[in-house]
Amino acid sequence: MAIEITPTLLAAASWGYVLMDCQGQMILLDRDGQILDRGAAPVNPCAIAPFGKFGLLLSTWNGTQGNLYTIDLEPQVGQNSEHS
Repeated sequence: MAIEITPTLLAAASWGYVLMDCQGQMILLDRDGQILDRGAAPVNPCAIAPFGKFGLLLSTWNGTQGNLYTIDLEPQVGQNSEHS
């Protein structure tokens, strides 16, 4: 399977994987590597980390300013994930 981005960041979560490129394009994969969703996040991401069941922390850096974002991925992956 091919993906349309060149990932610079990857994070593993209980439901699958988050791949992100430097432009903020994001692909969500299930545990089998199948695409769940595609989306856009802020540009210039420098770190991502999953938290909780469906949360994602995203930090960006632009020149002299950094920002931290929290993203709820439940709408994209919640209905597709296996329930424990």
